[in-house]
This record gives sequence, structure tokens and C-alpha cells, in this order.
Amino acid sequence: MSIIEHLEALRRALIVSLSAWALTTIVAFFFSRQVIAALVERSGVGHAIYLQPTGGVITELKVALYIGLVIAAPIVIQQVWWFISPGLHPHERRFILPLIAATIFFFLLGVAAAIFALPLYLHVLNSLSPPDVNYLPDIGELIRHDAHHQLGVDVQEPGLLLPWARDSRELPDPRRGPVHASDHVHPAVHLLRRDGADPQNHRAMMTAVRHDGRQMDELRPVKIELGVNVHAEGSCLMEMGRTRVWITASVEDRVPPHRRGSGMGWITAEYSMLPRSTHDRGSREAAQGRIGGRTHEIQRLIGRSLRAAVEMSKIGERTITLDCDVLQADGGTRTASITGAFMALYMAIKKMKDVRMLDQLPVRTYVAAVSCGIIDGIPRLDLDYTEDYQAGTDLNCVMTEDGRLIELQATAEGAPYSRAELDSMLQLAGKGIKELIVQQKRALATL
Repeated sequence: MSIIEHLEALRRALIVSLSAWALTTIVAFFFSRQVIAALVERSGVGHAIYLQPTGGVITELKVALYIGLVIAAPIVIQQVWWFISPGLHPHERRFILPLIAATIFFFLLGVAAAIFALPLYLHVLNSLSPPDVNYLPDIGELIRHDAHHQLGVDVQEPGLLLPWARDSRELPDPRRGPVHASDHVHPAVHLLRRDGADPQNHRAMMTAVRHDGRQMDELRPVKIELGVNVHAEGSCLMEMGRTRVWITASVEDRVPPHRRGSGMGWITAEYSMLPRSTHDRGSREAAQGRIGGRTHEIQRLIGRSLRAAVEMSKIGERTITLDCDVLQADGGTRTASITGAFMALYMAIKKMKDVRMLDQLPVRTYVAAVSCGIIDGIPRLDLDYTEDYQAGTDLNCVMTEDGRLIELQATAEGAPYSRAELDSMLQLAGKGIKELIVQQKRALATL
């Protein structure tokens, strides 16, 4: 998902929030005069004045804005939650939801306490004044005082503790094109999380720029299109930069011999590259009469990765086959195939549930994959073909939504790599996979 699409999502959330606030403000304006009278009476000052001709109307409008914001708060919070929740892990959701509820509770508790303490508070202040001086408050100042102490504006501004804790290495670059929601929602995801990147690698990653203008921790532009095949139960066109993979999911009422009678299903994959998906035309493996070792390895990798995401006992004795055909290759074809194949698989399983072949979705977790590498001692995320050719170390990582590893392939093409370099690549892979899973969720939300 591009930055434009994320800005569109943010725009929709802002429009809904501001519309709700405007509507509640208009309604509250008709009752603001009664609210002002109640606040003046509650404050115990007897009377209040305004010092400007427009003071009365402006004060009523301010009161309406305050009340409208309080009434519209549930909608605003819902929109904020909708925008950030795709980037949160399950355990982070469990932490933040009670935090939001506690914030609202203590906010309302503070409002109630301030209302009952207001007369005493003003009485104490007035008792400190000279005996011949009477306090005749300006209505604007009194309302502003009430808003600050009763509605908790001053005290509660930092009270909604959606943590904006982003390490400096993760600050978004305005030049970046392929940004996912993490540039908008991920500040909340890094709550109480600190990564142990090597300081030298960190500095190099912050200063270096790649040949295509990306930062070292940046994915290529990602595009996911579902339902591209009218015949298949699930289908997806997965694009990462110039790499494009066409994926279909087919459901069959049969299983391999080792699954027969077990009540368990099977998920497998086939992978191929079109002859002109690369710079030079390659021969079709079907014409050669055999599958190459690389193809066989990638097929097994895709199948293993997807089986880890599904409760096989809940799909019955059925086989779901994922056909991954590379239309255009520019590095990372196997990882793009895994990320897209999960989408096609999810779509097929959902269709099975919709036609009541399944009672529930047996998907245990989201799965995505990404490549990393080290070039000139600097770790990089999501290598294209040029970078993959130059890399002294390359890594393919398959990971679940909660950060657990399914498969890790790390190979030194030249000199061996250190544990610190491996940790740096794993950190990059984790960041990239979180971004990909957010985009998976946004695409699947349209089904």
C-alpha cells in the first residue's frame, strides 16, 4: 500500500472524526446557555460579566465545542483505533485496550471531582483577596477555568497513553514512496520495545541511500490485488517493486496418500517463472521434462510456510494447491510468492466458509516473508536483483504476525557473517514483515 493510500485512510478517519465533532457541537450549542448558567451557579460567584460585545456568543460557542468534543470522543477514539490496530500485535492490543479504558475512566473521574471541588477552590482563592475587593468574574475566563479544571483539558492532554515511542532510526523520511501503515501507526507498536541493533550498522543505515533512492530499512513499493482469477477459489497479484507474481489457490476433495483417513487436509504449492520473466528468456521446465532444484526448493518452502499458518485438522481431507507464477522477476520472487500465496489461501478458505464447507476460519496467524542482505557491510531490507547480485550475505525470512519464525535462510556468499550482522538482518526482516502483514490485513478487509 502506497503512502497515498495511507493518507487516504488517515483522511477518512479525520473526516469522520471532525464531522462527528461538528455535529455534536451544533447540537450542544442549543444547550450551551443552560450549561453556562449551571456552571456560574455551581461556581458560587452569583453573577458573571463579559467584557466584549461578542463575548457572550463566543463563550457559548466555546462551551458547545467542549461539550461536542466530549460527546464525540467515542467516535474519535474508534477512528484512531481503526487506524492503528492493524499495526498492533495481539498482546499489544490486550495492553492498549485496557489503557484506553482506564484513561477514559480517570478522565471522567477527574471531571466529577473538579465539579464538586470548584466552589471550594474559588472560595479559597477569594479569601486571599483584600477585604474591600469583590470578585466579579469575566464569563470567558470563568468558562475557560471550568474547561481546564472540569473537562480536564490541561491535565488530561497527555492522558491518552497511545505511546509515540519511535526510535530515531525509524523516523519516516518524506522522500519515501512505498510506505506502509507503520509510518503512521507503528509509533504505537514500539511500546516498551527496544531493538538491539549494532551502533555502527545503525549509523551507516541512517546515512546511506540505495541506488533506487530507498532507505536501508525500506520496502519496495508493494501492491496487492485480490480476485484476479475468476475461476480459482482464491487469487492474488503480488507486486514488490518490479517483481510481480500471479498466484491462484485451488481446492480439491482429495489428499496425498499419507493423509488419507486422518481427517486432516493438506496445503502444497507449485512455483514457476515465465520464460521472459527475467532479462533473458529461460526455457520452460515443462519442456525440459523435469523440475529444477531451485524450483523444487522454493515450492517446498512455500508449502511449509503456509501449512504453519493453518489448522490442518479443520479443513477436512482436502488439498489446497497454491500456484505461484512469476510474471516478472527483479529479486525476492520466493518471498513475494509466500506473502501473496497467504492472501490467495486466506481468500480460498474464506470462500469455503462462506459456502459452509467449513464452520470457522482455520487460519492461526498471518504469514509474510521478505529478503535481506549485507552489501559493503551495511544490512539492507528487500533486495532487488541488482542488490541481490552484489550482496555478500543474503537472508530470506518467513515470519508470523507475532514475530515467530517459520523459516530462516541465511547464506554467506563470501566471508562469513557475524552474529551481530545476523541480528541486524533479523531486525530489518521483522520490521518489513510487520509492514507487509499490515498491508495484507488492509487488502483482506475488502473481502
